[in-house]
Amino acid sequence: VKIHTREDFWGTRLANSLVCLHELRLNGKTRELPVFGLPPKHPDPKSSMASFSSSSKHLFLVGIIDELAYYDSQEKDSKVKELETKDYCGQDA
Repeated sequence: VKIHTREDFWGTRLANSLVCLHELRLNGKTRELPVFGLPPKHPDPKSSMASFSSSSKHLFLVGIIDELAYYDSQEKDSKVKELETKDYCGQDA
């Protein structure tokens, strides 16, 4: 798919997210899941995200989850297996 406009980019991102969520539901595992949205707001001042959220009124997060899987298909409970972050240039942070 060739992307020419901002709408093409976000439409493709949304379609890829839906396909990955469908794959997760059917197979219990998905790779390269695009995610985007606003950061959560935590009313608890002791929360690790409290200062982040209050100082980021115009922040929009965009990223990719490398792999997401269910460990127990009966419970449909997901867990973080490995956490790796990258900066905006795609290098390890």
